[in-house]
Amino acid sequence: MPWSRGGDGRLTQKGGMREMLASETLEAMDVNTSKSFSLVETGEA
Repeated sequence: MPWSRGGDGRLTQKGGMREMLASETLEAMDVNTSKSFSLVETGEA
């Protein structure tokens, strides 16, 4: 799938922060949504 970086299940730090901000914004607007539990940096290039 082209949007999943080759299907490895990982995303960039920028993408992760965007997801967290979007979920917080949706929650503030009383929209049911899922939330991220954590972001972990692996140090991989």
